Amino acid sequence: MRIRGSSPRLVGRDAHLAALREAVAHLPAVVLVEGEAGVGKTRLVTELLDGDLGPTLPLVGACRQIGEPFSYGAVLEALRGAERGLAGMTELNPITGALAPLLPEIAEHLPAPPQAIGDPRAERHRLFRAVRELLRSIGPVLLVVEDLHWADDGTRHLLRFLAADPPDGLAVVTTYRREDLPGESALGAEFRPAPACAFAVVELRPLDVDGVRALTEAIVGRGGVSEGFAERLHERTAGIPFVVEETLHALRDPAGAVRAADDRARRLLESVEVPGLLRDGMADRLSALPAVAVRLVRAAAVLGVPAPAELLGGVGGVPATRLRAALAHALGGHVLYEVDGGYGFRHPLARQAVYDTIASAERVHLHDRAVTALEEVRPRPLVQLAEHSERAGRTRAWLAYGEAAADRAVEAGDAATATTLLQRLLAAPVLPADQVNRMAIALGRIAHTGLDQRDPTETLARVLADPRLSTAARGQVRHYRALLLIRQVGHIREARAEFERAITELAERPDLVAQATAVLSMPYYGTVPPDELARWRAWAASYRDTAVGELRISLLANELGGRMHLGEAVRLDDLPETAATTGNAGTWPGCGATWPTPASGSATWNRPPGSCATGSGSPRRTAPRSW
Repeated sequence: MRIRGSSPRLVGRDAHLAALREAVAHLPAVVLVEGEAGVGKTRLVTELLDGDLGPTLPLVGACRQIGEPFSYGAVLEALRGAERGLAGMTELNPITGALAPLLPEIAEHLPAPPQAIGDPRAERHRLFRAVRELLRSIGPVLLVVEDLHWADDGTRHLLRFLAADPPDGLAVVTTYRREDLPGESALGAEFRPAPACAFAVVELRPLDVDGVRALTEAIVGRGGVSEGFAERLHERTAGIPFVVEETLHALRDPAGAVRAADDRARRLLESVEVPGLLRDGMADRLSALPAVAVRLVRAAAVLGVPAPAELLGGVGGVPATRLRAALAHALGGHVLYEVDGGYGFRHPLARQAVYDTIASAERVHLHDRAVTALEEVRPRPLVQLAEHSERAGRTRAWLAYGEAAADRAVEAGDAATATTLLQRLLAAPVLPADQVNRMAIALGRIAHTGLDQRDPTETLARVLADPRLSTAARGQVRHYRALLLIRQVGHIREARAEFERAITELAERPDLVAQATAVLSMPYYGTVPPDELARWRAWAASYRDTAVGELRISLLANELGGRMHLGEAVRLDDLPETAATTGNAGTWPGCGATWPTPASGSATWNRPPGSCATGSGSPRRTAPRSW
C-alpha cells in the first residue's frame, strides 16, 4: 500500500486563480466556475480558500449525488459555519429565526422561530429572506457551493434568489459541470446578475502537454519528465488533471517511469489498469443508460477508435430505427463524445473502463461483428481488421490481414507500425513456414534501417531458433541482426560471430555475403589482428571486382576508408568518375534495403561516409552531388 497525494501546488491555473480572487474582492460578487469532471474546479476553489481572505468569512457547502437530495442542503451545510460570525452579536433581524429549526448548530445565536404561516410558498420566501439577512448580518462572507449540477431545485432557486440581489458583503462562488446541468444555465435561464454586482464565469479546460508535464513533476516531486512521457500521458488522459493524478498513482514506479522515452512511455502507460475511481464513475454512467445505448457504447469500446454512428450500430447490433435515440442517450450521458468526425470516448482510460465491463464471450462476439463490418469499409482498415480478427479467434484472417497491414505500413514508411505487427505475427505458433520466412526477413530489413526506435534484436534471435525458418531466410535474418548488434556498445564480438555464421547460410545472396565481408574487414569494428582483417578485405575485394552499380561503390568506399584508417596507401585511380544507379528505386549500398529515390533527380539520398555496409543512421535528402 502506498500513501497517495495530489499535487502539492496548483498547476496551470494561475490566470484562473487571479481572476477568481479579483472577482470576489469586489463585493458583492457572483462567480461561476465551470468545467468537466476532474478538471480541477475544487482544487481551484480550495486554493482560493487557503489564501488570505482578510475579514471575509468562508462558508462552504457541497451538493451530493444522492437519489433525493434534501432541499437547500448545500446552503444549510455552509451556514453551519456561521457561528464565528455570530459570536458576540446581540441583535439579529427576527426573520433569521426561521433558520433555527434547520440549523441546531447555531440555533442558540438566532432569534426564536416565527409562527408558521401555513402557505408553503410564503414559508419558502421567508426562508430565502432569512438566509439573505443572516449573510448580510455576518458579512463580509464568501459562500461556496460545490457541484451545483447535483443540486436540488430548492438549492438552485435559493442561490438564484441570493445572486440576483446579494447583500453588499456577499460573494457567491459555485462550481459545476455544464454537461451535467439539468438546463443550459447554472442558476437557470431566468437569472440576471444585479447591476452593482461583480459577475464572472471562470471556465477550466484540460491541461496542454506542458501543463501535464508540470503537474507530473509536481506530483512525483522531481523534474526530468521526458517529452515523450508527457505527450503520451496527455494523449492517454486528455489532459484532465484528476485522470493524470490517478494514472500516475497507478504506476508502480512513477518517479522512474516519467523519464521514459516515447515508445517505452507508451508501453508503460498502456499497461496501467484503469484506476478504481474512474472505473466506478464510468460504471455509474453506464447504469443510467438504456440497454440499447449501452450496446452502442460497448461497440465503441470494442472498435477502440472514433467511428460513424452506422458502424457503431452495425457492431453493436442496434437497429437503424433505434440508432438515433441510442446515440442521443450515449452523448447525453457523457459516455460518448463527438471525436474526429465520429463518436468515441473522452480519453483511452474511459474506453478501457467500458471494455473491462464486457464479458469475455461477448467481447469475442463483438470483435467478430467488427471484422464483418470493417470488411465493408473502403479502403480497408487493415490494422484494425488484423486486431479484431485476432481477438475474434479468426486465425487465418488475422495472419492475412496482419501481413497485408505490415506491407502497407512498409510502403507508407511507417516503420513503427510494421515492426509492431511483424513481431506479433512472428510470435504466433500457427504461422506457416513461408510466412515466417517472409516476415522475419521483412522485420530484419526494417529494423536495421534505424527508422524505428524499437529494437527487435531479441525478437530476431527468437526467430533464428524457429525450426520453420529456411536456411536462406535464416542467413538473411542473421545478417540483419548482426547489422543491429554492430551498432550497439558491447556487442561487436557477438555481431562479428553472427556475420561469420550468416556467410555460411547466404549461398543464394552473394550481395549480402559481400556486405558481411566488408563489415568484417573494417578495422574499427573490434580488436582484430591485421592479418585477419587482410583476409576479410581480400574476400570483399573478390566480390568488388565483379560487383556493379551501388554495391561496387559501397565496397570501394569501405575498402578505401579501411585502408586510410590503417594508414595504408590507396590508389584513387581505381575509383570510377561516375557510376550508374537504379532509377525508380534503389538499394542502399551495403544495406539491402529498398528506398524510394527522389523524383526527377531533384535530390539524392545520402548516407554518412563509411556507413554504407552497416546501414547505420537514417537517410537524409541533400542537393544533387556526384560520388
